[in-house]
Amino acid sequence: MSASLRFNDQGQPLGYIGTLRDISQRKHLENILFEIHRATSNRFGNDFFHQLVSRLGPLLNVDFALVSRIDSPDRASTLAFWANGEKQENFSYQLKDLACEEVVAQRSSSACQSGVRDSFPGSRFFSDTQAEGFVCVPVLNEASRVLGLVSIVHRTPLEGLELIERVLEVFAGRVGAELIRKEEARKTRELSERLGLAVEAGRLGIWDWDPVKNELIWDQRMLEIYGISQADFHGNLEDWAKWLHPEDRDDTLQLVQAALENRQTFHPEFRIVRPDGSCRYIKAHAVVVLDDSGEPLRMTGMNVDVTEQREAELEKENLQAQLYHSQKMDSIGRLAGGMAHDFNNMLGVIIGNVELALLEAEEHSPMLSDLREIASAAQRSADLTHQLLAFAREQKISPISLEINPVVEAVFKMLERLMGERITLLWKPGADLWPILADPTQIDQILMNLCINARDAIVGEGQVIISTQNRSLDAR
Repeated sequence: MSASLRFNDQGQPLGYIGTLRDISQRKHLENILFEIHRATSNRFGNDFFHQLVSRLGPLLNVDFALVSRIDSPDRASTLAFWANGEKQENFSYQLKDLACEEVVAQRSSSACQSGVRDSFPGSRFFSDTQAEGFVCVPVLNEASRVLGLVSIVHRTPLEGLELIERVLEVFAGRVGAELIRKEEARKTRELSERLGLAVEAGRLGIWDWDPVKNELIWDQRMLEIYGISQADFHGNLEDWAKWLHPEDRDDTLQLVQAALENRQTFHPEFRIVRPDGSCRYIKAHAVVVLDDSGEPLRMTGMNVDVTEQREAELEKENLQAQLYHSQKMDSIGRLAGGMAHDFNNMLGVIIGNVELALLEAEEHSPMLSDLREIASAAQRSADLTHQLLAFAREQKISPISLEINPVVEAVFKMLERLMGERITLLWKPGADLWPILADPTQIDQILMNLCINARDAIVGEGQVIISTQNRSLDAR
């Protein structure tokens, strides 16, 4: 009610003029909105949808109330369906069956106070429910795309059509917010599932560390990587550090501290020692999470066991080294072969001339012994060149059965001269020796190498003893 006082020309009051307006409809709307809000304000998701339709039906005095989600351009499915005073099973339907095609196409409400079956004779739902009145309001997002529908159906002509439409429009906004939240939750869940599958497929161990409380959380895969059980894990940095390889522990912990201090990412590779003593190579990736003041709040990351990868890399390096060695030996073999040919030609001249000199020397000539020594040394040198040629051609030297003492005695004088004046070379041959399977030239070379190494190792005067004896050796 509103009124104003009227006066005459002398300023005396004549009376009041006023208007009266019926606000029953507005108060009724406010009461309905209040009741629905009170019932749904602390409800979310499917619970909100069910609470909404269960209040819309009685408060609007209608037989059916539905909240639907648009699934495709021509289909929808109910998220909550109330009928005959109770919750009903959800169902999927074609938009034309509920006269919602135009609502979606026009992005605007549709209302029919009565005769809805006559207006939409093709609607199976209206036919099955004997519907008369119908209201459908679209649920829009910020881009004005239709996400869903809020609908009511009544078996008799609707009363207060404008009020019903207004109520549905008010709560269509909240329905839209819940649909968006529900969709975001679904996407988050799917993303989490995909991430979980990726983590599982990649065999990644996930961890989270609170540096303030020194609380370290591991997932099951982390325990598997480190070869320990949950009971063996005590959830702090020191517990993790004890599994680090002693040679990597200090450097890895320093990298952790540097990542915290510099607010940097953490990407080290280190070794761990499992309880069974096995060593594993671990690659880690982590980020430092900061609080509002920029201080480290958490460090979150993952571990992956890269042992097989590292072993494969080491094997590749070994194979490359072997290939390089093989190529080098091939080059040495070619060089040795060329040198052996040249030496063999020169030795042929020496041996030929020594043999002529031996033929011409008198039986008691003092040079006869020296010539024979020259001939023996030249022959041994020729044998060595044959070894070089065999090496260059990758030919295996065929060993023969021989007595070791005569082989040593044949080369002993040459070995004495190699040792020099400050070192005495002694020869102690054993008796009744077993024959050995070897190449005589290789025996000469072995003796020369041993004597030269011994000579170089002796400071001042000394002696070197060559002795032979039978000895049985264990296969180990």
